[in-house]
Amino acid sequence: MVKEDTHSNNHHAELSALGHARLALAISAGKLVGVSGRLLRMGGGTSLPGLIARRIDPNILKSVIGASKAKKIVITGSNGKTTTARMTAAIASNNGRRVSHNRTGSNLLQGVTSVAVNSANVLGRLDSDLLLFEIDEGTMPLAVPEIQPDVVVITNIFRDQLDRYGEIYSVARALNKVLEDLPETATILLNGNDPQVANFGHAINTKPAFFQ
Repeated sequence: MVKEDTHSNNHHAELSALGHARLALAISAGKLVGVSGRLLRMGGGTSLPGLIARRIDPNILKSVIGASKAKKIVITGSNGKTTTARMTAAIASNNGRRVSHNRTGSNLLQGVTSVAVNSANVLGRLDSDLLLFEIDEGTMPLAVPEIQPDVVVITNIFRDQLDRYGEIYSVARALNKVLEDLPETATILLNGNDPQVANFGHAINTKPAFFQ
């Protein structure tokens, strides 16, 4: 029995070491790609680091953010999310908070992951007080389960921005499902002037707040 327990503990330790090594490799590779792209004036600092890092470790975003004690805010919507995110970042920074933010507007999953890659050290540790993510509304069902945000803000849903995702009501249902899956400790801020957005929340675990 003792031998089996020892073998099991050793196995878990090996798996843990492999996981840490993969995470470190993914972050290092992502950082290298970003630096190389900027030096060669090819861009690459906004989404490519996240793309490469996820190829090496698909769990990198969840691992890095999950180990951080920083508050996590997610902002989405058809219009206004970039301005809202930048205003939030400016307010937090002016109040002495260390902010990690996809300020360039790269708001798909690889762009969000790039924030973790660029902001963390090679061990996956973030020196941030606030993690602020502007996220495309179609990416929310993929990104939110990995981020587990403390605050979700939805600005609006406009039909003219949603051709690439199909019917506006499908997007609304997907966003509403994202909110329903959040824990009751999460804070949800909704635009009360947008009928689609204001109608969210009937089966949400926490009562949403509205802004106008």
